[in-house]
Amino acid sequence: RGGTLRGLVLHEGKPVEDFSVVYWAPNHPRNRVETEFHLAAGGHFEIDGVPIGELLVYATSKDYPRSEVRPIQIVLATPAEIQLDLPDPLTGLGQIVDGRTTEPVPSAKIQLWNSYRAGYLTAFGTQHPVEADGRFEIKGFPPGDSRFVVYADGYAQYLGQVAGRAGETIDLGLIAIQRSQRLQVRLTSTVPTD
Repeated sequence: RGGTLRGLVLHEGKPVEDFSVVYWAPNHPRNRVETEFHLAAGGHFEIDGVPIGELLVYATSKDYPRSEVRPIQIVLATPAEIQLDLPDPLTGLGQIVDGRTTEPVPSAKIQLWNSYRAGYLTAFGTQHPVEADGRFEIKGFPPGDSRFVVYADGYAQYLGQVAGRAGETIDLGLIAIQRSQRLQVRLTSTVPTD
């Protein structure tokens, strides 16, 4: 048996009906729990059986990036209440190029992530393909620090970090990705083995 987390999810002061609430204990982000809500009347939610103690919480939806990550104390006797405000999405633009040749990588795709500090928590939306010249313009970055991943066949994943401010466009510039390479490991010993 655990406690109850109760709250309200808003965007610009108006209730959001379809959203997810994500929570985890501060030292255990890999043990996060995501609960989806659809047609939530007035943007209200209630989750029973959450762990007692301090939790970190955010909300996200398909239309808006994550809210700020907020701490909340869960106790057994009384439901903990929180309001989570979803921001307007920021637009990020840039170009994906080959790290050696600086030629565009038209097969690249970009995945935005809900993140906290250095951790990639949950994917936000779908992968976004770049244009034939490697350029992209993606609406969905949250204000503040966020993470993204660039994928392309034949290339190593690129783990990106960016910071944006409300109302501004984020210019990511050129993002150089590196071709995948083989790593061969050979173990040797000076001690005879069987």
